[in-house]
Amino acid sequence: MHITFCRNYPPLPPLRVNNAPLAVAPSLKILGLHIQNNLHWDVQVKQMVGKAAKKLYLLKRLKRFMLSRNDLITIYTCYIRPILEYAAPAWTSSLTKLQTEKLEQIQKRAYRIILGNDYTSYSHALQQLGLKTLAQRREDLCLNFARSLMESNFRDWLPSTRGDISGRNTRNKQKLNTPLCRTNRLKNSLIPYLVSLLNK
Repeated sequence: MHITFCRNYPPLPPLRVNNAPLAVAPSLKILGLHIQNNLHWDVQVKQMVGKAAKKLYLLKRLKRFMLSRNDLITIYTCYIRPILEYAAPAWTSSLTKLQTEKLEQIQKRAYRIILGNDYTSYSHALQQLGLKTLAQRREDLCLNFARSLMESNFRDWLPSTRGDISGRNTRNKQKLNTPLCRTNRLKNSLIPYLVSLLNK
């Protein structure tokens, strides 16, 4: 796989292993995460949505067996929702509005199944079930990941605090130095997004 953002794909020499040319793939699956050559997340979102949508059939079947609402919520939160949040810190910051809506639509369908005739709207269902939107949960997951990163051996992945850089005792000395991002692609990447969450 060649990662490039050029409109006109540059010709590159073929790679060979034992005189056999390696095929160039538009995406690659690594540890369950689909990486595309343009670093978009269309394939990853499509795979998650498709897999989770199939699991909703189980929820429908169990609803017919008169399972309690709490049991249905447990099944959704433990068996279906993790599919929609797999490796969330890696791709959350780069999601498009359409991709966000596709993921949220799965949760809406699940809540319709769980609540049945009591379902009136998504916001009412969230309040009634005491749950968060997937977008809110992804932000929480990313914030927890960022905090754990601060305490880990990979602390150097994040920039230094403003106090460490300036040496001054200011109100914002504990906040991380915001990376300079000249493009939206960089601004919407993981590290700047984590820094913005930690600086809130």
